[in-house]
Amino acid sequence: MPLKPFLATPHSHFHYPSPTDRNTPHTTQKKNWFEGWYYRITLPPSTTSSCSLSFVVIVSLEHNQDPAKSATAVQVMGPADSYFWQTQSCISDFRSLGPNQLSSPLESGYYNISENFMDVKLVGASPGTDPSPSPSLSPSSSSSSSSSSCHDFHFNISSIVPLCGWGDHHSGQKSTAGWLAKFSLFDPHWQITMSSASASGTIAYDNQTYSFSDAKFYAEKNWGSIFPEKWYWIQSNSFSPPFSDLCLTAGGGVRRISLPKSLSLRPFSSKTKTKTEDLGLVGIHYDSKFYEFVPWTGEMGWEVNEWGRWKFNARSKMSGGVSYECEVLATCDVPGTTIRAPTTDGMQFFCRDSLDGVVNLSLWELDQDGQRIKAIILNATSNSCGVEVGGDYSDGPWQATSRMSRVLKTLVKIPYLRRNLRRRKKAATANSARRKFLTSSSSLLASFSSASAFAAPKPPSPSDVQELEEIRTNPQKALKLTEKEFKTMIDRVSIGKSYKTSYMDKNAWLVYYTKGFDGVGRPSIEQETDLELLANKQAYLRNEMWLMIDDLRFGDATENQVQKLMDEFLKTILN
Repeated sequence: MPLKPFLATPHSHFHYPSPTDRNTPHTTQKKNWFEGWYYRITLPPSTTSSCSLSFVVIVSLEHNQDPAKSATAVQVMGPADSYFWQTQSCISDFRSLGPNQLSSPLESGYYNISENFMDVKLVGASPGTDPSPSPSLSPSSSSSSSSSSCHDFHFNISSIVPLCGWGDHHSGQKSTAGWLAKFSLFDPHWQITMSSASASGTIAYDNQTYSFSDAKFYAEKNWGSIFPEKWYWIQSNSFSPPFSDLCLTAGGGVRRISLPKSLSLRPFSSKTKTKTEDLGLVGIHYDSKFYEFVPWTGEMGWEVNEWGRWKFNARSKMSGGVSYECEVLATCDVPGTTIRAPTTDGMQFFCRDSLDGVVNLSLWELDQDGQRIKAIILNATSNSCGVEVGGDYSDGPWQATSRMSRVLKTLVKIPYLRRNLRRRKKAATANSARRKFLTSSSSLLASFSSASAFAAPKPPSPSDVQELEEIRTNPQKALKLTEKEFKTMIDRVSIGKSYKTSYMDKNAWLVYYTKGFDGVGRPSIEQETDLELLANKQAYLRNEMWLMIDDLRFGDATENQVQKLMDEFLKTILN
């Protein structure tokens, strides 16, 4: 299946260096390195089960300076939070087959990932052991292998069709941590690659086979040196009607950062003796729109228990200056199961997960005073929410707000600031031209006693209008045009440019648009004002359309927003 560029998420590729590069100086600077892929399939209720069933496959690769702690591993979670894992100490077999493919042969069967956003293949057959770990979240490598039970797991997911990544459905997708994620500033890194997808295939788990078509699918990945000292996470893309297309992902933790010591950041972490930040985010996909609550565009607070309760409240100002607020409450009454995560001592049992959490979500639009004026989502619920806590919660419930350093917040906001500056500059240029015209229009019009010497301009040609209609129908075509090409096309059908630069053309346009003069050889004040307003409106829409198309390219606008502006512009030339 060909990759659709507007749904391709950043960082979907293989970050880990190839075997021939793992001992080069730039890769040995880090003490440890891991990369992991998380895939979740949620089957709808069936005749044999009244509730949704979920399966999770986690594939990880860990390189440790202590060779005994380096390993590749597959962890599997199934119904009722059952769990097993399989590991292989030799990481040299985990190799890169190409820019978008990975392969990890295991002892009994094989695992194959085609790491392409539009075509992820999961095929394998693997027995594993149930380690029955202690419920403690402190790192522990102990496993009761003598009493472990064996599980059989066969999976063949033949088709995956992405529905949304991390961004608006028909726009460019975003890095979950912002554009700075392409640099080695943060540890660890996190990227949601598919917030929701439709999957088909079969899964055989402990002598029971599940065949499914169009089941809900979710994918994300992590990479870095080790997991945070403390974190939380919830995820669901299986909400009850009428919110069947709703997707929620929320997460946060104590992120390590690597910046010069001269930069002012929050104090050193007492655990790791490194610079850290407490950060959280919420991402909501609903009705083809992405609502992103991140620390560089808003604020978020959370209260997370050691187990059983996750509560979030977040506000954010998004594209177009509209602000939103969301509230999320997730609970879990079952004990869950502890699973492995990367630590300084290798893969250890360090976090607790369940696929049977219950979540309630509400989303509101806010007015300029921060008051709720419109409920977009009210009490959407899901009984198959994935929930997780990890790290050290010995101090009790974790209650905090996102605290991002001023330096990093400014850096992450550069793309937003650049677009805002461009908007302001173009608005100032348009206002300057308008003031210049208003100052000179009266004296210049007085110099013409009649417009009979000027021929009326030709109306917009059908081909030019058709070109605009095609872009209005499919705004993606505009992404192939440069700013100059787009504005030249607009100038061919609007009066703004010639009206403001040629006074002969101005009078000719008056004749054309007002169908003549007031009988005394001059246009009336009303006619002059109407045409002036029309010219200014077209010039304004010309700039706004390009800015909106530019926002569409970066994922900050939707096709519907572009179409509304083009509809408004087409009305001015077709009246």
